[in-house]
Parts: sequence; C-alpha cells; structure tokens
Amino acid sequence: MHLVEIIMTVPFKPLGWNATIGGYGASGVQSYLLQPLAIDPGDGMPTYLPAYYAAIDVIKTYGKPFYPPEIVFIFESALWNSGVAFWPNIATLDYTPQVFEDLIVTIEVTNGLHSDVRTFPIIVVNYSVENYAPVLQLDIDDQIFYVGEGHEYIINFIDTDCFIFSRSAIPATTHVPGFPINPNFRRDMEGLRWQMTINGLPSYQFGPWIQEIIDPCSGLITWIPQFEGVFETVVTCTDNLGASGFGEITIFGVNKGTWLNHPPVILGGPTEPVIMLAGQEFILHYPNFAVEDPDGDEIYASCNIGSCGRDGAGNFMWKFQTNFPGSYAVEIMFYDIQGGYGVMEFFLDVKPWWSYNPAFPGI
Repeated sequence: MHLVEIIMTVPFKPLGWNATIGGYGASGVQSYLLQPLAIDPGDGMPTYLPAYYAAIDVIKTYGKPFYPPEIVFIFESALWNSGVAFWPNIATLDYTPQVFEDLIVTIEVTNGLHSDVRTFPIIVVNYSVENYAPVLQLDIDDQIFYVGEGHEYIINFIDTDCFIFSRSAIPATTHVPGFPINPNFRRDMEGLRWQMTINGLPSYQFGPWIQEIIDPCSGLITWIPQFEGVFETVVTCTDNLGASGFGEITIFGVNKGTWLNHPPVILGGPTEPVIMLAGQEFILHYPNFAVEDPDGDEIYASCNIGSCGRDGAGNFMWKFQTNFPGSYAVEIMFYDIQGGYGVMEFFLDVKPWWSYNPAFPGI
C-alpha cells in the first residue's frame, strides 16, 4: 500500500478547504488530510491546469482546454519568484492506506460567500489501477442557440491520471509527479477525444449538417442551428486507453422575432442541495443560476419560500434566512407577460449554527 496524492482544482479564490469522511459537515468525521498545494517549480505538481470559464480562449491559444506542462511551469515559477507560498486554488489530499476499506470523502471549498461540495469514494485495493476515466468539470448548463447565429460552448473534462500521484519511494503505478522532474509523466490529458450526439444521432448525421459540430481534439462545440427545436445533447470524452466520461445538456434552438412566445429558459441552477447555516442570510445569484427569455421579454419571479429580487447588475437573486435547521424544498418560478414560465427546483439544507464551515473559523 502506498501514499497517494490527489490534486483537486477549482476556479475560485481565495479558498478555504474542508474534508469529512462518511458524511457532510457535522454528519461526518473530520479529516485533516487536505492541505493547500505548496508552490515548488521542481516538484512536478501540478502537471496540467484545467481551464474553466476561460476554456474557449485557452483552446484558441493552445488548442486544448487546459494549460500544458510548460506553461504551468512558467506560472508556478512566476508565483515562486513573487514569494507566494501556496497555490491559491489548488489543494492536495494525502492518504496512506493501511487496510482494505471504502471511504466516502466529502470536500467542501468556499471563498467566504459561496461554497461547493463534491463527494467521491476512495477504494483501497491490492492491485495497481493504471487508468481512470475522464471526469466532467464544473456544472454544465443548458444553452440557447439562436437560429442562423453562430454559437460556441465547451463541455470540459480532465483525465484524473494526470492529477493522482504516488509519492512512495517504490511507486505502485505510473502515476508519479511530472514535468520537469520526470520526463515520463502521464500525458493522458493530451490524448482526450470528444464525440457528440444530438437526439441520439451523431452530430454530423443530424439535420442538414455534414460537418462535425464538435472539435474532436478540444471539445469545442461550434454550431449554427438552421431550425427551431429542443436538442438533447450528449458529449462523450474518451482517453487513449478507452475509458470514457459523459456530459448531457439540452440546447434550445430558438428563432427570434417570430409571433410564437417562448417561455423563459433556466440555463443553470443548483444540481446538489444548497448548504447554509441557521441564523445567517443566504443569497443565491448569478452565476449559481441564470435564466433568459429567448424573446427578450421582461422576466418576473416568485418563490414558495424566501424572496426574489435583482442584484446591481440586473441578475436575479434569491434570499433566505431561518433559525430552524432542516431540509427545505425550494421552488422558484420565472415567467413572462405572455404566460410562458419555467420552474427551478432544488433542496436547501440548513445546518445548525455550530456546524463546521471553513468560511467562518471557529464555527
């Protein structure tokens, strides 16, 4: 059994990290295995840096939705020369297994105002695992593509083989730190390939199009819809050893300026229960959820609990405050003056005030 180091990256900073095993918050056992990744240009970590909200710009610069090892080394050297001790948005989970076991690990990361939670298993086995499937990055949202207009969108993946390292003197696998200390590091990220289907058909067989709608080497979707419709889209990302990850979105093809009224489209919202502490006001707003009316009509909102409003930029926001812990089912209805509407539903988990939250030290 060997020490394994897992690198996790998220697109927000500055960040606080917390890890629990067997449950979230007060329901789990506190883990102290999670630490910010130290800045050291000579340790070979991280090898790659995924591009998040700037992925399309990075694709147009480097041809891939991530920064390659040579550029990451330059970034890290610049931070090192500036006296920065730790990466502002990367943490490592160091774990040396002693027995065969299955651990359910929950990671919470926060910037003090908003937080995100991910849960995944760690399974201890007595054989080498040489290949992991690509993993979908971020929460992907439904999209509106207007008829006759060009659109770009990226459903991004990372290959976890480039983010899991064995730090043992005798590594159990080929997952070892990479550039510049190890010229034989895993380059699985560079071998990822994307495919796409629309309503179950390959993109090049759907409708009047004969060209690929998705770039197979970068995952960049470039599409000009020719007619209205609701297009159920599935993107598959496969590594060079055949393991695959999947992402699904709905693309609404809309023809603007017609007499037909289109209801507001909810382009993004919470996909997991939203967490808050009792007694504190919680605000959910863009980019955590977004709604758009394809016809440009004014959108109104109402909700079953809490209150709806708009922020200074005109984006919708939802506020809620309670002193009573528990689970709440939230429904927010968005509607236009023509009678079209859409409903966003999610669960709100209100934790006791004494629950641990890294955004508020001591709680």
